Amino acid sequence: MWRFPFAKTRWRISFVLVGSLSWAACGRELSPADRRQWHADSAQYLVQLHAWERDSTVVDSLVRISRADSIRTLYDKMIRSVAPMQYPQLIECERQRIEDRYGPRVAYEVQRRAQRDAASAATPRDIELMNRRLPRGMGVEVMGDACGRRYGTGPDSIAGVSMQDSPPTPVPPRHPR
Repeated sequence: MWRFPFAKTRWRISFVLVGSLSWAACGRELSPADRRQWHADSAQYLVQLHAWERDSTVVDSLVRISRADSIRTLYDKMIRSVAPMQYPQLIECERQRIEDRYGPRVAYEVQRRAQRDAASAATPRDIELMNRRLPRGMGVEVMGDACGRRYGTGPDSIAGVSMQDSPPTPVPPRHPR
């Protein structure tokens, strides 16, 4: 097998070139105040990122154990039904049942995943037919007795993680230049 005679040299040159370019891209040396601020911002970002990853793991675990097969089944039936009008209210009632047990954050994620999975398993033709059978706009009873809901029964937090809303994804700090 033929090899490039200067392979090792070529790699060394590319590493030196990349290293020197990355050093040149850094620009000027940071002042002590800028360096302290950069380190403080980076440390704060790491704390926020760790909390966000933990929250995401807890929510993802709850979504996985929430027995969402019933809401997925309702989406599957709605997609293939000749009369899909009844299913949006049933889906909302099922979402409320999950919300009562795990909170709105988990219920939203369960519903989003069930809808995505059902739509990806269906053919585009099935989706098109369902959309033709549904009106452009329709309402579902959210705050009424259609689902027999007991209000305020969902937890505020589970394992120290808020079940009410999702925190924003942490954004890494920008390097001062």
